Amino acid sequence: MWARTQWTAMVLLALATACGGDDGETAKAKGAGGASGTGGGGGTGGILMIDGGGNSDGAAGTGGGLSFPIGPDGYPVGFTKTDEGARKLGDPFDGTPPKQSNCGSVLLGVVRDFKDGSKGGHPDFETFTGDGLKGIVEDTLGSDQKPVYASNGPTIYTTGKTEFDQWYRNTDGINKPYLIFFFLVPNGGVYTFESNAFFPLDDAGWGNEGHPHNFHFTTEVHTKFKYNGGETFRFQGDDDLWVFINDKLAIDLGGLHAKQTQQIDLDTAASSLGISPGNVYSLALFHAERHTDESNFRIDTNLEFVDCGTTVPEPR
Repeated sequence: MWARTQWTAMVLLALATACGGDDGETAKAKGAGGASGTGGGGGTGGILMIDGGGNSDGAAGTGGGLSFPIGPDGYPVGFTKTDEGARKLGDPFDGTPPKQSNCGSVLLGVVRDFKDGSKGGHPDFETFTGDGLKGIVEDTLGSDQKPVYASNGPTIYTTGKTEFDQWYRNTDGINKPYLIFFFLVPNGGVYTFESNAFFPLDDAGWGNEGHPHNFHFTTEVHTKFKYNGGETFRFQGDDDLWVFINDKLAIDLGGLHAKQTQQIDLDTAASSLGISPGNVYSLALFHAERHTDESNFRIDTNLEFVDCGTTVPEPR
């Protein structure tokens, strides 16, 4: 069975309690170079588990669990290394949330692929350019845990509510949804996932459509954290990005734009977010990559997450 090592600071894409045996916890998983843990050599054993879906290679299935053996380099086997951390594209997502357990520093999300709007696909993808725009979504997350298109907001970078509502909802013939798994690593007092070439759907979904990469997709992550005081959350990337904490809009980097950065200090924003130390709150992240020719995605945080992430059930 797995031994448990308490981490005093965690990251997005990580558990509050890391799970791993003595031979399976690596320097990455133990927090070497980060705010917690003692480091150590890269182990060669260990398996990160997410129950309810699959095979030993991490592919989703209909029973059992998702397993991610740790390689000698300290990364889950089968993951693609990024600038900081690693990622893995899973199987198509049919709307049924997988069960989860000992997933270590792997967090679950959903990516949805869209066709190029300049070639007759979704009109919000590849058809706009810009420098970013706040106010595309309402300040409160919807009851279905999805962003609400602002009825009186700016529309210069979007087509309208009907089209926007397809970004983060499974829609036959419009998008192709997949599970995605992220692996976070310690980075000078925070934990980081960074990819300056974030193209998880290359040659998948609708394909690259004549581009060198698949540039037209959205990313959705839902998890929970314990607020202790002193935490921050920072995002850097393109294009649209919204982060909701306790269902309140905490970061707004909407619209098409080159790489932009925004950080939230939870203590400073505690009143507006309705949070107080010692309690557990939700965090939801919504990202969109909508135009060639770059895709950047970076998260830095010391939040103490208490689950592996989940998916929102989709109507069937």
